[in-house]
Amino acid sequence: PVFPWKWIWAVCPDQSIFTAYLPYVGLNLFRKGYRFFQNNRLERASLPIKPSAHWLPTGSAEPIRFDRVSAAPLLGRGPYPHFGVTASRDSGDAVAFTAVPYGLSRFYIDRPVLSGRVETHWNYNEFMFRMEDLKGRMLGRPLSRDTMGQAFGSFEYTYGLGL
Repeated sequence: PVFPWKWIWAVCPDQSIFTAYLPYVGLNLFRKGYRFFQNNRLERASLPIKPSAHWLPTGSAEPIRFDRVSAAPLLGRGPYPHFGVTASRDSGDAVAFTAVPYGLSRFYIDRPVLSGRVETHWNYNEFMFRMEDLKGRMLGRPLSRDTMGQAFGSFEYTYGLGL
């Protein structure tokens, strides 16, 4: 079975990399078609399952693992949802930004199961995004657009349940 996830991959001009993978369950399991819920509360109604996130500083062979990560859809800000992303470690290292999409690639799979009595739906959305509102601190280095430059990335946001 295919279950929903959010997967973020972003690269800064200095070649630092942020990545996060957040499999989840929630109301999105039962959504069909290419639409989002009517409000943020419904769109965010989900529970992450063993999420993980890492920062790979420029020139480092060892990624920094975060203890906590979240990626929340923000509706009503344009043709695509924006995503508020935060990640932090107990040591105080943290990163936060808004993923602001400027492009989208998507497809879906509808498949009959149980001898055709039920149809499952799985939807894949990949948003190309510009990193906005970057703030935080990593290994004592402040993170902002001024210190890191304009970062870009990819945000996969899937929903439904593909059986």
